[in-house]
Amino acid sequence: WQALDVTDIPEGVPVKARAGAQSLVLVRQGDTVHALHEVCAHAGGPLSEGKVVDGCIECPWHGSRFELASGYKKRGPSTFDQPRYEVRQSASGGWEALRVTSGSAGVGEH
Repeated sequence: WQALDVTDIPEGVPVKARAGAQSLVLVRQGDTVHALHEVCAHAGGPLSEGKVVDGCIECPWHGSRFELASGYKKRGPSTFDQPRYEVRQSASGGWEALRVTSGSAGVGEH
């Protein structure tokens, strides 16, 4: 688990955060905080500048949509899924993230 450099995650608003060397986009929905790799798999667009639409984050550059809960590509032009992270509150009250690698579909497996 790596500490995130954010303290406030507002409801339904994309927030850019860092976990070590990785840039993530965080979106809180109720008690759940979703985290995906912040750079779009299609052409490198900044997902933190996108918008939340029907449980997905939409890239502001070309409109690719990725499910917040899974990273699954719902709409192209991207042909790849977005890497996903688990998020939890740390004992100190901050936030931590961990890349999900096992038990989830790999890139492009849909």
